[in-house]
Amino acid sequence: MAAVPSNAAVAPHAHSQAATSTPAGSTYTPVTPTRLLDTRSSTPIPANSGIGLGIPTNLVPADATGVVLNLTGLDAAGGTYLSMKPFADFNASNVSNLNIAAGEIRSNQVTLPLVGSPRDEEIRTGPSAADAVVDLEGFYAPSAGFGFTSLAPQRVLDTRDGTGGQTGPVGSGQTITLDLSAQLPAGATAAVFNLTAVDPTDGTFVTAWPAGQSLPTVSNLNVAPGTVTPNLVTVGVSSDRKVSLYNKNGSTDLVADLAGYYSPGSTQVFYPLSPLRVLDTRDGNGNPLTPIGPNSSREVGLSGWLPANASSAIVNLTGTNVTDGTFVTAWPAGQDRPTASNLNLAPGQTSANLAAVSLGTGGAIDLYNLNGNVDVIVDLFGYFAPQLAPCTAKCVVGFGTNTAGRLGNGTTSSAAQTASTVFGLSDVIAVAASGDFGAEYALRSDGTVWSWGSDGAGQLGNGTSGNATEPTPYGDNIGQPFDSPVPVQVHGLSNVVAIAPGLALKSDGTVWSWGDNVMWELGDGNTDGTAIATTPVQVSGLTNVTAIANNGYNGYALTSDGKVWDWGSNIQGNLGNGTSGATDSCSAGQGISPIGPNCASAVPVQVSGLSGVVKIGAGQAVTSDGHVWQWGPDGYPNQNNTPVQVQGLSNVTALADSAQGESTQYALESNGTVWSWGYNSFQGSYGNGTTCTSGPCFSDTPVQVSGITNATAIASATESGYALTSDGTVWAWGGGQDGELGNGNYSATADVPQQVPGLSGVTALGDYGYSLVP
Repeated sequence: MAAVPSNAAVAPHAHSQAATSTPAGSTYTPVTPTRLLDTRSSTPIPANSGIGLGIPTNLVPADATGVVLNLTGLDAAGGTYLSMKPFADFNASNVSNLNIAAGEIRSNQVTLPLVGSPRDEEIRTGPSAADAVVDLEGFYAPSAGFGFTSLAPQRVLDTRDGTGGQTGPVGSGQTITLDLSAQLPAGATAAVFNLTAVDPTDGTFVTAWPAGQSLPTVSNLNVAPGTVTPNLVTVGVSSDRKVSLYNKNGSTDLVADLAGYYSPGSTQVFYPLSPLRVLDTRDGNGNPLTPIGPNSSREVGLSGWLPANASSAIVNLTGTNVTDGTFVTAWPAGQDRPTASNLNLAPGQTSANLAAVSLGTGGAIDLYNLNGNVDVIVDLFGYFAPQLAPCTAKCVVGFGTNTAGRLGNGTTSSAAQTASTVFGLSDVIAVAASGDFGAEYALRSDGTVWSWGSDGAGQLGNGTSGNATEPTPYGDNIGQPFDSPVPVQVHGLSNVVAIAPGLALKSDGTVWSWGDNVMWELGDGNTDGTAIATTPVQVSGLTNVTAIANNGYNGYALTSDGKVWDWGSNIQGNLGNGTSGATDSCSAGQGISPIGPNCASAVPVQVSGLSGVVKIGAGQAVTSDGHVWQWGPDGYPNQNNTPVQVQGLSNVTALADSAQGESTQYALESNGTVWSWGYNSFQGSYGNGTTCTSGPCFSDTPVQVSGITNATAIASATESGYALTSDGTVWAWGGGQDGELGNGNYSATADVPQQVPGLSGVTALGDYGYSLVP
């Protein structure tokens, strides 16, 4: 049985405040390998359970964005897995880091983001209890460290044939030196290589550390006799660029394949991602996919989630359903396959190994399998790219969860975050947001439109859309949607003067749309509900448009003659033209065209009975006398098939609507007061000190939002309202999900307005609290 070095000292469970704004890329600092956790000194992690791992502040600075750990699993009662994720990252639980059989000891390097507060990691088990050992190897932070240089895999050590200067196995208690001075530049601080133990004669462990330093009480490889076991190693190097390798028991051959290094001259910085599954060749929901056959390769495209300038990716490779002893190699697509390996597998084994892989043609990597058939799972954990340029003026600031990269800082995470600047985007004059799982948009002063966030249905408008080829954990085969964590330009648009989610108004008075067409919301006459416009198409028949709005499955336009036009869904009288479809006959499922009468309109139709309109919202209009009119859903199951006046409002200057259906509507009056009506959520979306449990759940009569008397703009989110006041501060109420209050608390609620921290000098406000600052 292989041994893991024991160290009874366990680091304290730290609770440090995370940085309030995610930086645009981080550099790496190696540390003296240090044991953080060893559950053998206490009790194993129970089956299907988890424990916390505090990140000590004396080793990892407060502004760190990620850590590199070596995770070892052992003493499992049965076949199981270990999974690590930040406590605050709610959407990162569907991937595993390490798979072990009963009685097996195995290690795998783990790269994890540090997000939210406290900045703790969680270790979870699968169907069987297991012990876990965690060693800290280094951290990523914006304030310290060096960039990365990625290399195509190259063999730098093989004791079987003398590559690297060592011929013959490494004996019991023996240390050898891996000299990387020919591969690494002067000043290099750390190396990244895949280390493989081949045919050990006894259960043992192998430790890597900078040459010239004392042997640390940690391990990198844990192997059983007669096996072939790899693990990715990220380790500091000595000043002369050497690494020591120590073998505990018996003898074993060692193989090292260099994947990259950190140095002062390296320009690539790290961007952590919430772990996401990008490939799973196993069967999913009755739809079999294809394992990789013998002597065969499979290309895996990563461009759907990574910026165009990304140079390499951190991926976890898992092999399962192995029919023959084999190895799997990952390398840049379009290049010759190297003499290297990342994952070594025995028949029937399920095993994982982290890999740092350069990206090849089209942002893809290739996977090669030597023998038999093997199912391969690829989980993406982060990437390297150049530093993102900061915004210089007229910047977008967002907060809340960063799912699908909706904060535009190069990273992803579902953890709630406080105010963060969208990087690489300056001179913005308007912002439009569609929420947690949608895309966000900015209009620049040059008339171009930029987008970031989810792209599963073409929301980015940059000519791309799609999903991974793997099944989701929810039992379907849609897969992980593509997204962009940095702004990209919406194609084909110029001279734009106004935007809404998936809509743009050009200076010539025409309207353009993009994205999906489930309820014919493209408005271009297309009645194919499965269609996706990955670049903008012109909405039919509209000219002289002065304002636009969008919410869910409808688009809206105001023309210069004071009339309102509406297209898309009509399930609850959304079109406002006196007709309505029946809910049970209007949609046969997502992506299916409406099938009943009056269910939708693929071209704009005029909203009945409205004239003299000066402002519009989603299903709302303000007429020249300052009165508000609304149509469509009016608190499920109520609806208005034609516009009705909202009583008690006058001199209204702006509108906002959290979502059509069971939603809250907001209006801003000229005296700076804000009013709400419709659905009052359990979180207090009215903002007047009541909630659905203590006050009315629904009212047609507007109530005043408490304490706001000098508002200049309003906006909304799923169950939240926002107000920009004349002093440049932003106030939020409601909340309850996705960190919508902006205070870094994922589920915080407020039934009266509270100030959003970190925002001042705001000049304009968009939905979900997106703000413009000088």
